Amino acid sequence: LNRNHIYKEYDKAGYSAYSRKTATLNKVVEYLDENFYQEILLDDVAKYANINKSYLCNIFHEYTGKTIKEYINELRVEKAMDLLINTDMPITEIAYICGFNDSNYFARKFRQITGLTPSEARKKAL
Repeated sequence: LNRNHIYKEYDKAGYSAYSRKTATLNKVVEYLDENFYQEILLDDVAKYANINKSYLCNIFHEYTGKTIKEYINELRVEKAMDLLINTDMPITEIAYICGFNDSNYFARKFRQITGLTPSEARKKAL
């Protein structure tokens, strides 16, 4: 989460706000990591973090440079890549296990993120 963040110096009040934001973001990322395989609604994430949706979206993008949807898709593709490489499960099944309800959407997102189709990624890993 912090790898894309540019560290800044904060005064005491600023550091406190930074710490609260970081704690909130860590909580959100933990939630996303644990629930990536199911439908994730922004309302549920905001409720879990105990903040409003707009603020959640703003701080998430500020610290990661990504939207929550982009982060979820990248996480799902990362998990799918692991399954493609380490199992012989059908690609459609992997898509569903990783939270994609449409295998065509999965293939589009997979290619957009990795530059490869799921089949190409599996073949390349062999």
